[in-house]
Amino acid sequence: MSSKLIVIIGATGNQGGSVASVYLKEPGWKVRALTRDASSTKAQALAAQGAKVIEADIDEPASLPAAFKDANTIFAVSAKQSS
Repeated sequence: MSSKLIVIIGATGNQGGSVASVYLKEPGWKVRALTRDASSTKAQALAAQGAKVIEADIDEPASLPAAFKDANTIFAVSAKQSS
């Protein structure tokens, strides 16, 4: 059986992190964790659990096509940051 790929936008946030935790334990799934800062503590913790951490930003659309490549599923929850 080939694995499926879920891309999680905001993987270092509360909801994205919870989804990542579930899929990292799920046989047959690979996790691509999107974050604005791949060097953050939360991003590094996801990488240590087996996620592929990618820097991407929904406010920079050019960063997204490569991040979404070959995805079977995309999980996205976002909110505009207040200025």
